[in-house]
Amino acid sequence: MTVPSLDETLRNSCSWVSFQPEVAGALNQAIRELTDAERADLVRMQAQWTDDFQPVAEPGRPPLFYALFYLSLVPHVREKLRPRHIPEDVIRETVRDLEVWMADYRQRFGFWGLDNILWPRMTFAGRLFALGRLQFEPTTLPATCLLPEGLGADSPILNIHIPATGPLDDVACGESLRRALAFFPEHFPEFHPVAFYCESWIMDRQFSTLLPDSNIAKFQNRFQSLERKTSCDRQMWERVFGGRMDPADAPRDTALQRIVLDHIASGGRWSLGAGYLPLASA
Repeated sequence: MTVPSLDETLRNSCSWVSFQPEVAGALNQAIRELTDAERADLVRMQAQWTDDFQPVAEPGRPPLFYALFYLSLVPHVREKLRPRHIPEDVIRETVRDLEVWMADYRQRFGFWGLDNILWPRMTFAGRLFALGRLQFEPTTLPATCLLPEGLGADSPILNIHIPATGPLDDVACGESLRRALAFFPEHFPEFHPVAFYCESWIMDRQFSTLLPDSNIAKFQNRFQSLERKTSCDRQMWERVFGGRMDPADAPRDTALQRIVLDHIASGGRWSLGAGYLPLASA
């Protein structure tokens, strides 16, 4: 059987994932512009791939070089998940997370690229699944929170991640949770999670006070709050403003941005929050 070339693998993977046309166009253009040396580097990185492989950002790489590296792994993740009978539409939906990070790069720099080169490892190692509006990672409870009785640091959980793909619609979130309740027992029968868990800037409970009728408040209200051991506002700045900046220079284009900045101006602070939802209650 003829082994497809790197370019064929990349083009076929791009077509299979069904990226948005503009994203697919940028990726195919990047494939055409690869030098022989860059192709050799991608083949070498493919050969080094394991679920624990950590790509290292090297200066001088084309903006989409690491997106092409992950694109080359699409056949790998499809084959890895085949024994679990994961529907291909779920794999496709999950891999499209590359679009989110490429769009983030474009928003910051004005052209397509990928510089968050570690996060996609979760997808291509088969440790993260997009099920509608939310993503789910089967793992154990992190030691970042003060835990209530009955939960330990080794408790199996479904860790929820919230991609930047639009409004946090309450109905869509509920549907994602219901899909997860059916998906993991079917495809990971050996895994027995006790709770959903979410740690995010969106889980800062101050939002429920300042925006009581918002989608953020509705999402938070699904969970029982957990106290974190440390405080950090970095994620809020990244997700709401694209990065840390002087509040005096920060944009006030959205209601959320204005709420965040007004709270800071009044002496308030933002932080990561966390919560859990026992599966028995979901």
